[in-house]
Amino acid sequence: TMSRPAADVPTLLQELQGRLDYALAPVFRGDAQVELVTGMVSELSGRRAATFIYRDQAKRYATLFLMPETGIAIPAEGRMAIGAFTPYHARVASRQLLLWKQGGLACLIVSDLDEAGTAAMFLKIRKAA
Repeated sequence: TMSRPAADVPTLLQELQGRLDYALAPVFRGDAQVELVTGMVSELSGRRAATFIYRDQAKRYATLFLMPETGIAIPAEGRMAIGAFTPYHARVASRQLLLWKQGGLACLIVSDLDEAGTAAMFLKIRKAA
C-alpha cells in the first residue's frame, strides 16, 4: 500500500456497502493530511467487518474496522480521554488501538501513529459520522 494511489472513494464505498448486510455510517473519506488508500470486507474475530486503510503524509497507516456492535463488549478500564469521548485504548506490539461504539457499529482503529496521532484520527472518524 506504500505506493498505491488513493481510492476513488464514492466507488469504493458503494462496492463495500453492496457486500455487507449492515449499513455503514458516513465514513471518513480522507482530507489534506490523511488519505483513504483502500477498503475491503475482512473478518475480525469471526465477524465480517468493513475495513478502511488510511495513510498520512509520513506514510504511516491507520486501519479502521467497522462491524455491527451487537455482542461486542468494550472494557470499562483502559479508557483514553479524547475531547468529550473516552474510547478504550491499548498499545499492542507498537501499535495504538482504540475501540468504541457509534451509530450501531463497533469501531476499531489499529494505528502505526503515536498516541496523539491516533487520537486525531479518532476525531476525524467521529466527525464523519
